[in-house]
Amino acid sequence: MDSNNDKSGVSGHFVIGQLQGAIQRGLDPKELLLKAEIGDEVLNEPSLRVSFEQFATLMRITWHELQDESAGYTVRPLKVGTFGMMCHATISCLNLRRALLRGARYYDLLDSDLQFELIERGPEAELKISINSQLDEGYFTGSIALIWLRWASWMIDKKVLLSRMNFNFDKPGYDIENDRIFSCPVYYRQESCGFVIPSRYLNMPIEQTPQSLTEFLANTPRNLLNHHQKDDSLSGQIRQLLHRQLSQQQATQESFNLEDTAGILHMTSQSLRRRLREEGNAFQDIKDSVRKDTARHYLLRTDASINDIALIMGFSEPSVFHRAFKKWTGYTPGAYRERHTSKH
Repeated sequence: MDSNNDKSGVSGHFVIGQLQGAIQRGLDPKELLLKAEIGDEVLNEPSLRVSFEQFATLMRITWHELQDESAGYTVRPLKVGTFGMMCHATISCLNLRRALLRGARYYDLLDSDLQFELIERGPEAELKISINSQLDEGYFTGSIALIWLRWASWMIDKKVLLSRMNFNFDKPGYDIENDRIFSCPVYYRQESCGFVIPSRYLNMPIEQTPQSLTEFLANTPRNLLNHHQKDDSLSGQIRQLLHRQLSQQQATQESFNLEDTAGILHMTSQSLRRRLREEGNAFQDIKDSVRKDTARHYLLRTDASINDIALIMGFSEPSVFHRAFKKWTGYTPGAYRERHTSKH
């Protein structure tokens, strides 16, 4: 088995996660691993890693052995080919918005235990994922989120960058793996599960065709594992840079600007703007998104005062933070904290 402890491939935690439904249905996990050419030592050593090809093979094997694309996670089996037919149903859509809405409607018509809902809130859009499962503790929901994110990126031929990922589960022991593969803030114990993206992606046209879909499905699920790879886009690098500064409380209104960021990345300001434009992003949008997500976390998950949060966010004055946050969310920081904490 090509297992190792570096950061390539897929974590053994996910291998174990992929097997849980099959185990509950009475299948021998060691036999499934053998068919996927994965050594069974991973069952006791989840720190081991397997190749993308091995993991894709394991996914196919569990689907077909169980005749269930949920790999045994949903109460009612999801027939093999369901995802493929959803792809055929959406390939003719005009833009990503219509594709997501039609895909969600498709699963709703199936009356399946897997449901989606697209919610637009100004500059953001959330794809909520609801799963009727007595087994899932986060692995299956995360896998579905990755599959739909990879599919959406393929549909518009542009990598969709997440603003944040929400789980209504407790933080798992492998949370660092989720941080790595989602490349965005990941929040646990939330009211619902799903991922949030900038709304501008929804208007982007579908670039694929029925012909390209044939090849895409022929290589599924191998091509759906690309999101296990680190986001090396320039937009992703900038998000990580600002998150690092915010987590270390080193951000200031003056220090984190486009010019300084270009210098850190050994680029000119003009090159940085052009590269971001090619990725469909803008520096200020990335900066605002990261600050908003981090501010929301401090407001809802800590007892930090609003003035302290303003300083952590790098704002020169609390009043500037108040204006910015109201522009982002429609609420002042205090009203936002009161509105959301009062629900619990």
